[in-house]
Amino acid sequence: MKKLSERLFKIVSELERQYPEYLSSAYSFVYLALDTACKNLGLAAGQHVSGEQLLKDGIVKLACQQWGDFAVEVLSFWGIVTCRDLSIIIERLVAVNVFKKSGSESFKGFEQLSISELFVH
Repeated sequence: MKKLSERLFKIVSELERQYPEYLSSAYSFVYLALDTACKNLGLAAGQHVSGEQLLKDGIVKLACQQWGDFAVEVLSFWGIVTCRDLSIIIERLVAVNVFKKSGSESFKGFEQLSISELFVH
């Protein structure tokens, strides 16, 4: 798995300090999931992906690779229990210029899903 730069490590640590409902690991994971989605879709690193692509090709795939059957438990421990949590984390990463937002992209239609619903095969 890709290591976080010192700059990003400081950013996610500060986000955790400001917003303790999510551990810094949650912010780091979402950042790495974007990279995973880009790779899985054959895109350049950091290129725009839709919310659905980030969920399916990034978050779900990376979590399954990392923790297998324990993916939901790990994400829940970090404070990620719904897709709305992911949306909040992404909004915060956009606010500190880690991610760029393209238009009105969001998780509309997914926000009410629990994280466990994403991992139903």
